Amino acid sequence: MGASTERQLAIWLDLSLRWGDGFMAASDGLYTRWLAQDPKSAVLSRQEQLYALDTWSRTPAAETADMTLHPASPFTDEVSHG
Repeated sequence: MGASTERQLAIWLDLSLRWGDGFMAASDGLYTRWLAQDPKSAVLSRQEQLYALDTWSRTPAAETADMTLHPASPFTDEVSHG
């Protein structure tokens, strides 16, 4: 997926920071999960895919898919006693 404008680069960076470096290439990554739930999106241009993926990544469906694949650590609610 190519990013050629400042907006596209910002979206790519945001997705990478939020979902990890493998969000596009990982077999259980965000892109793969998005295409699985909406296969017709594969025919969109690369730029349209990026915008649609960004929009979907902010929905409860994306969050639910992520939690199913990567359950929260039992330590995420741990209180720091610095």
